[in-house]
Amino acid sequence: MQLTTITDTLQNPAGQPLYGTITIKNPATFTSADGFVVPGGGDIASVTVSNGTFTVAVIPHAGGTPPGASYQASYSLGTAVNHPTMTMTETWVVPVSATPVNLLAVRTLPQ
Repeated sequence: MQLTTITDTLQNPAGQPLYGTITIKNPATFTSADGFVVPGGGDIASVTVSNGTFTVAVIPHAGGTPPGASYQASYSLGTAVNHPTMTMTETWVVPVSATPVNLLAVRTLPQ
């Protein structure tokens, strides 16, 4: 089972580091390019964002089936520990990569 590591730094518009969590869900079952079946319908990771930084390793979608598979990443963040002030959800499509990638590599544009 191949994994791609996503790592990045999150800040508010004033440049302050954010704290909180990112919960990653897999909405539908897919099979990775290396044949691993990832069941749909549940959380695959809950990641802590501390001093703006996070790292998570997930199974990539690139080359898998069905085409168009993705994760839903839900953010609960704020500028103080345990005080989230911002929530949002976005779609990630994860490439196959032997080296870490950042959010720019996985985020998709809203349809």
